[in-house]
Amino acid sequence: MFEPTEKAIFVITPTYERRTQLLDLTRVAQALQIASAKHNILWVIVEDSPVKTELGKVVYLVLTHFHNNI
Repeated sequence: MFEPTEKAIFVITPTYERRTQLLDLTRVAQALQIASAKHNILWVIVEDSPVKTELGKVVYLVLTHFHNNI
């Protein structure tokens, strides 16, 4: 779990809309979840998409998620 008072690793993932996006983000999420057992990680996803990719059932990390809502 992310602890704001400790040293942290910020992982910023820019994306663009594509068919494999959920699969790709799931892979990254799983890798970060393993790493978060020993490291303080905050994952920031920045999507170039009008629709936010739903990761709620996949991600058990502290996540900040931005998307282009135009």
